[in-house]
Order: sequence, then C-alpha cells, then structure tokens
Amino acid sequence: MEIVGDGVIIGAGIAGLATAVALKRVGVRALILEKSDPLRSTGAALTLFPNAWLALDALGVSDKLTSLYTPFSKYGSITDVATGAVQEVLYTGNGGKAQGPILVHRKALLEALAKELPADQFDFLPSLLLLNSKNSEMFPLFYFI
Repeated sequence: MEIVGDGVIIGAGIAGLATAVALKRVGVRALILEKSDPLRSTGAALTLFPNAWLALDALGVSDKLTSLYTPFSKYGSITDVATGAVQEVLYTGNGGKAQGPILVHRKALLEALAKELPADQFDFLPSLLLLNSKNSEMFPLFYFI
C-alpha cells in the first residue's frame, strides 16, 4: 500500500474529518484510513455550543449547517450538583449575538466535513485492526490483513 500525502489519519469520524479539513486549509494533505464504507452515520445528534460553531467557522463548514438548524433559546440554566442551586445563563454567540446551543444531526456534520475533502483522500480498509496499543506509549499499532 502506497501512502500519498503528508500524513495519515486513522478514522473518518468527526475528529478525523475535522483534522483532515484543518490540515487541508494549511496545505497539508493527509490520507484518511477508515474501516467503514460508506462513512458511519450512526448516532442521533450532537448539541453544539458557540465555541463549537467558532471551530466549524474556522474549518469553513458552519454555513452549511446553520441554515438547517436553529438555536434552542438564548437562555439556559446551569445546576450546581453539590448544592442543587440553579442559575440562569445567557448564551452568546459570535460577535455577542444571542445564540444558544444548536442540535445537529451527526450525519449532517460528517457529510459537511467530508464534502470539504477530495474523494481520493479516503482509503476504506475493512481489514484495519488495532493490534496492541500497550506496546507503545505514543502511538497505537495497526496492521492490515
């Protein structure tokens, strides 16, 4: 197997795809190895708070999702587990605009990230297995069968 690129990312979940998009934006091409073809889209939804939207802005994908979903509310509450006290909080988004958390389907987020990458950057390998991560403190060992 020939690796074409500047690096390898193992796993095309949200973190792997976001990493690949971020690297692409700074000119680094990484091959993404994934066990599931097509990409796994299981899981119902994620609640994304304003900081997550700032990260998606930096990756250039937030605009593909914000038109599909709306914030819960500009107010929320936080409960102190030790005392049971409840405090109301104001959610503020980018630029001080009121924006609460937004519920996003996992599949929509994966697709938005994947569309930022060329198809030849993915290699689907159903035989990718984790051999033993105890032998290396820094990197897990993988092998292909």
